Amino acid sequence: MGGLWVTMLPLVIGSALAPMQTLIALLLLQRPVAPVLVGSAFVAGMSLLRLLQGLLIALVLPGDAIGQGHPSEDGGGPVESGILVVLAVLLFATAVQQALADEDPDAPPPKWLERAHSMSAPRAFLLGVGLVLISAKFWIFSLGVVGAVRDSGISTRAGVLTYFGYVVLAAAIPLVLIGMTVVEPARSARILKACESWLERHKGAVIITFSLVFGTWFLLEGLAGLGVI
Repeated sequence: MGGLWVTMLPLVIGSALAPMQTLIALLLLQRPVAPVLVGSAFVAGMSLLRLLQGLLIALVLPGDAIGQGHPSEDGGGPVESGILVVLAVLLFATAVQQALADEDPDAPPPKWLERAHSMSAPRAFLLGVGLVLISAKFWIFSLGVVGAVRDSGISTRAGVLTYFGYVVLAAAIPLVLIGMTVVEPARSARILKACESWLERHKGAVIITFSLVFGTWFLLEGLAGLGVI
């Protein structure tokens, strides 16, 4: 089990550090009315979609189907590895598009971000669902986790619990921000505003770095699984 979590660590870190989910959480938690409720609804929407992603990937890409061929010792089967390579290319494309156009192709429509300070809990929930649904990056991470769990050979129950643990850890930063708001609302307001300002100023650089780092990692994993390296 410990080896499985070592394998999953980059996936967990990548999901937790996704810039857009952190920025939206910062915006939602600065609203004057019921920030904790709205922020929690946003996290609930993301988490529900991640759970559904795991279920869908496990059903559409069962182990017997993915494992056909001759998987290497360091990676999954050829189908899974090929998908990782394709999605790594999408991450590189995100970095290039961000550098040229200064916008994240996976970001929600600007009007959603503009309304974050006055967004209701149901709309925040839908925003969380939509953010994970339209983002290729989040599909990459869910695919990688399901593949890692499948290849580990653990029981179905342990696999479900492991994936649930991933879903919780993927929302670690928004959950920490919510906890700060509950414990020290006055102090957290200043911290949240400072974090939002920093992320807004450096959003382009953060997205490019994020995409290049994790794109490279998935590319290497995919090529290893295909036996290229």
